[in-house]
Amino acid sequence: MIEPYPLNLLLNNRAVAVIGGGGVAERKVLSLLDTGAKITVIAPKATKRIKSLAAKKKIVLNLRNFVHDDLKGKLLIFAATNSDEVNKQVARLAQKRGILVNCVDDPEECDFFVPSFFRRGSFVLALSTGGKVPALSKKIRRDIELSYGAIFAEYVKLLAKARSTIYRKASLSFQKKRDLIEKLIESDILSLLKKGKKKEASKLIQEFLKG
Repeated sequence: MIEPYPLNLLLNNRAVAVIGGGGVAERKVLSLLDTGAKITVIAPKATKRIKSLAAKKKIVLNLRNFVHDDLKGKLLIFAATNSDEVNKQVARLAQKRGILVNCVDDPEECDFFVPSFFRRGSFVLALSTGGKVPALSKKIRRDIELSYGAIFAEYVKLLAKARSTIYRKASLSFQKKRDLIEKLIESDILSLLKKGKKKEASKLIQEFLKG
């Protein structure tokens, strides 16, 4: 059985187009905002939220029908109109040009699927059924999301800073660096952060870095 390959795609300054301006298209746009992508929305009509984002210059909005040239220079395309026919047309044109496309509610026309995910700063947890049962991914994501509060953004930030310091230590072997990071993760840092003891957590990290 052929299954999709999971990855985190860096979209900073890469051109992405969302074809469609309704609720589904809006959700696609919102999920892209934190990526740094150059987002263009093409649709005859758009939701108030999409128009607001365009007014704030967070996205580009072209209030018109899709044309073939809208694909030019794009890394990703989201076909998210309320017309299956238009979505298929967009998907097939994109595929002919070698552009990756996500066609909403039509897995057979997709080159990639967007998992159900939530973000806590740099911490992202994503779940997918490979486009087969998206509702199941969403349900499991909601259940798991409750266990990961906003503190995880700070936790990952502290660990990332410590990791950077550890990997700059020329005196440590690669294996020792990995072992030290694993010990940091297994320490009480997260527990201290959950109790609001950020200073204590930072002090604990410094003790590890001295060792």
